[in-house]
Amino acid sequence: MFPMHPPRLRCLSLIKLIRLCDLQPLGLFMTEYGHCILCPNPLSADTKPEHLWLQSAGGKKTSRRLYCDACNSARQALEMLKVNYRTGSDREINRIIDAAWSKLQLGPGSLLTREILDRFSREVANRFTFWMLNLPFEEKVSVSDLADSI
Repeated sequence: MFPMHPPRLRCLSLIKLIRLCDLQPLGLFMTEYGHCILCPNPLSADTKPEHLWLQSAGGKKTSRRLYCDACNSARQALEMLKVNYRTGSDREINRIIDAAWSKLQLGPGSLLTREILDRFSREVANRFTFWMLNLPFEEKVSVSDLADSI
């Protein structure tokens, strides 16, 4: 077996850290459908699948046990708009929500509402910004590094 390239080791340890530290307490390894990890909405077999790795980056693994349809819509909208949280402060989140909402053009009957977008943004910022800001500098890897490591 060849020794692993250091960036690959960092990426794999980062992925392992995400899975073990953040996802397990959220109940993502349960065998039955529960509720959305960000809100109390129930999940079922009819829930739209969530790509665990971006489909555009070759991700084929999906799960119906992460987000409800409304939170999944909010996540997709924020990803499409390339939203990045820096501090997770209320001021920053309000600015992001205002900018994102003004760019979205939703048709009638859309699951996504401003309230859902706001709730999702606050949950994601609170849950993941702290984790990302506290990684050692050498552990902060790019998406291309992560893609190469899988």
